[in-house]
Amino acid sequence: MTLQEALTDLKGYKSFLIYLESIHHARESAIGCFTFAGPPLTTEQIHQITGSIAAYDEVLRECDYETVKKLNLEL
Repeated sequence: MTLQEALTDLKGYKSFLIYLESIHHARESAIGCFTFAGPPLTTEQIHQITGSIAAYDEVLRECDYETVKKLNLEL
């Protein structure tokens, strides 16, 4: 079984949606770091945050988060 086949098998499970929603929330929290009203971010911090956002995006795309969300709403 390939990774893509495994992910396809998981799409209809509510628990998989809950997992993906936690990743989505972490992504949104990372984005929120840019609007935090604190001291200016260093270049290093910006690189770390954007790297995290990119990693979260990759997981959400690979797992087809939007489709999983729609499938579970229809159940």
